[in-house]
Amino acid sequence: MRKSELKIITNSKKLASYIILITESSPKKYRYLYIDKMHNCVLFIIEYLYKANDTILGDEQRLIYQNKVKSKLKLLDAISNLSYEAKCITFSQYEQIAKQINECLTLLLNWIKSDENRIKQNETI
Repeated sequence: MRKSELKIITNSKKLASYIILITESSPKKYRYLYIDKMHNCVLFIIEYLYKANDTILGDEQRLIYQNKVKSKLKLLDAISNLSYEAKCITFSQYEQIAKQINECLTLLLNWIKSDENRIKQNETI
């Protein structure tokens, strides 16, 4: 039986699928400038979410991974905005990406807060 995945990992995979799908038809001239960077960012996000999830609660490295994900989500939003301005993706596509990034950021911040609360709770026991 497969262990259930964190919601943020599931949402990040959906974000990756969406970005890969919509960028298939993007102009070739933007392939290296925006598209590859967006793909690399979203794959980095998924990789580091798994790394954070596999790191023991209370380990400093877990928070480092989570913070790297937060930075990459913000970078992905900036690159997506630039892609829209360059007419590489449409406004509705950019809007959808921004919405999904915001959901991921919210889930990530909730996960970090939950970790902090669990660590405090373990310290009082």
